[in-house]
Amino acid sequence: MVAPDSRTLFMSDIRQPQVPARLSIDQEALGELADSIAANGLLQPIGCVGPDDGGLYDIAFGHRRYLAHQLLRRPQIDARVWPVGTPLDDARSAENYHREALSPVEEAHDVARRLARGESRAAIARVLRRSPAWVAARETLLHLPDELQQAVHGGELSIGVAVQLAEVDHAPYRAQLIHEAQEHGATAAVARVWVAHYLSDKARIVGNQMAAQEVAEARRAFVPYYECDGCRLPVPFTETRSMRFCPPCGEAINLALQGDREQAG
Repeated sequence: MVAPDSRTLFMSDIRQPQVPARLSIDQEALGELADSIAANGLLQPIGCVGPDDGGLYDIAFGHRRYLAHQLLRRPQIDARVWPVGTPLDDARSAENYHREALSPVEEAHDVARRLARGESRAAIARVLRRSPAWVAARETLLHLPDELQQAVHGGELSIGVAVQLAEVDHAPYRAQLIHEAQEHGATAAVARVWVAHYLSDKARIVGNQMAAQEVAEARRAFVPYYECDGCRLPVPFTETRSMRFCPPCGEAINLALQGDREQAG
């Protein structure tokens, strides 16, 4: 990639991103950034490409720093400038992922833009220095109902909880569960139990044959059972444990368990 030039640009010559990396800007945090710049100066220039035929520059990264300069009514801003057409998506992602964290939904939109350009999931994971599972989770996130995406974006639900609650296909009841998870907190394991209870008594819940209090009490009392992969006996879900193995180790453990069961039988 071509090395950038360091310049001081007029704010009026800079266009804001047409597709910002962030879905929303925290105004309080933006004010704190402006205060920091007023006290200490701009420690890291923004990144721009340009000028175009009209003499304008487009922001590649540093949008929040640009907005902070607007708050301060600064006429100019320090920038690193690349020629028009220079691909800076990777640089913009690096800036955003390692400064004020993007929300998972903002990360998901970044992943979606890269997939739409034909980048492989493995390449995305490598460029963003994340795992393939991280990329898959962000890709899944954009397929969830809007209210779940909004809750994740606002930091009110984890991705794991949102993915579980997406299995509740009755919107009013799903909204109740989202509210309860936001109010009282919920892990993905707890949400999984809620979903299992919903699926076990879906007809009455959807048909409004149970009062809200009755549904809540039934959900608290509900205990799903899962078959143990070792002894094959039913075990309450809350007493099970999750473990992660690579494929060879997982296969070795399955073979060992199969041998133990054959000997016991």
